[in-house]
Formats: sequence, C-alpha cells, structure tokens
Amino acid sequence: MVVRPARAARLLEEAIRRALADPVPLQEAVVQFVREREAELFGTLATRMPLPTARPGGPAGQLLPDRFPPCIRKMRRTLQAGENLSHAGRFALAAFLHRAGADPETIVDAYRGAPTSTSRSRATRSSTSPSTGA
Repeated sequence: MVVRPARAARLLEEAIRRALADPVPLQEAVVQFVREREAELFGTLATRMPLPTARPGGPAGQLLPDRFPPCIRKMRRTLQAGENLSHAGRFALAAFLHRAGADPETIVDAYRGAPTSTSRSRATRSSTSPSTGA
C-alpha cells in the first residue's frame, strides 16, 4: 500500500493527537502532594488578597463618565454608537458601574444603544444581575 506524504503526515498528526488526548495516570502519592501544595498556595493567597468590600456610606453620588477609565469609556461609546459589545465587555461594564455606585436602572440604561438588547428587556436585566449581585 502506497501512502502519499501528505496523507502520512495527516495520519501521524491524528495518532499524536489521540495519544496526547489520553490522560496520563498519576500515582496517588503525586496527586496527594499536588493537592497539599495547592491548599498551601490558596491559603497564602487568601491571606494576601483582601476580599472586595462595599464602600462605606453606599453610592458615591453622581457618576462622572469623564473620570471613568479609558476602557470603560470606550465600552460606553461602543454601545452608544449602536455597535455590539462582547459578553465579557458587557459584564465588565456592568460590574464597573455597580462598583462605582450605579443603581440597577442606571446600569440597564447604559445598554440602551446595544443592538441586541433594549433597555426594558429581561435579557439585559438578567445579564447584568450576576455582575451586580442583584
């Protein structure tokens, strides 16, 4: 049987892919060692990284868009221009506005220009809820 070089390369590629897709069995001692180190690392990180806390006194007052970080201003301009914003971008915008003290209605209004949602839609409200905890 004659196999052309391109076909041989493709067969070899597939054999390698299958071999790499199979998990490598680990000894229980190795698994336990990694879990212990992982627990130590997470413990150290927990002591070094403070948990987010709410600002004292509630919302900080009027939101000043000209003081937003450049990336957040760009996200707002994108939505205002009627262009689509990625899910990650929408989440980041909602989380930022919430942390800056915006109420849920203000956050929903920020999406008014979005092509895939309206300010009154349940989808917009439900997509902003995870980032605001509402």
